[in-house]
Amino acid sequence: MSEATGGDLATAAAEPMPASADAVSEFPRGGRIQTRTCAVTAIYRLSEQGRKASLLDGGDGRAVQEIKVQVPTNRFHLVSVDAEGHAQLRLFPRYYLNEQQEVIRDSEPPIFDTVPSVDDLLKEAARNHQLERAYRVER
Repeated sequence: MSEATGGDLATAAAEPMPASADAVSEFPRGGRIQTRTCAVTAIYRLSEQGRKASLLDGGDGRAVQEIKVQVPTNRFHLVSVDAEGHAQLRLFPRYYLNEQQEVIRDSEPPIFDTVPSVDDLLKEAARNHQLERAYRVER
């Protein structure tokens, strides 16, 4: 199965960041730049194993998960915004490679065997973005 499943995904639950993370960029005295973030919706699916893990972690165990995550503005190419202004992490349509190394488009969100962390979701969106570009070139 070429879906985003299991093994290498962290089991940490994706939790929304506190509202204070929405602060504007600033230049603290330490010289480190704080990255500005924006709240977006991430939609993904959980396999049966993932639903069990969700329940054990205190989640709702539903097959389709919809959560709010904070995305750094430098990763905003991984976000789509509809006409109503709703921002969503670009996890679907999902693109993946088949056995012949052809890029396939699937309209469903990715499926995970564990509850993905925000970092896992961003990595999946980045991978999806790269494969979408390859898909468009092939067409």
